[in-house]
Amino acid sequence: LPHGQAVAIGLAYATAYSRMPERNRVLALLREFDLPTTLAKSYPPDQIVKAMLADKKHHGKMITLVLPERLGQIHIERSVTGRQMTAFLDRYQP
Repeated sequence: LPHGQAVAIGLAYATAYSRMPERNRVLALLREFDLPTTLAKSYPPDQIVKAMLADKKHHGKMITLVLPERLGQIHIERSVTGRQMTAFLDRYQP
């Protein structure tokens, strides 16, 4: 998966996780540039969480997320558990 596509998918997931008010606008822009907003293949949430825990930004068993709050504003969340992320991925809708 090319890096730019992975970033686009991550942004789509992050806007959903943070409940960003402008989420639909962000998704429309990603689609306008033919960027994906979800993985092409379905993966079990526990596999995705395992990969996230291998990321350089994790701290111990906590996942670090860069979450958009509004356009131009982000929040760094450093205390997301694997269980919280699995629950989110189970209900995520692109």
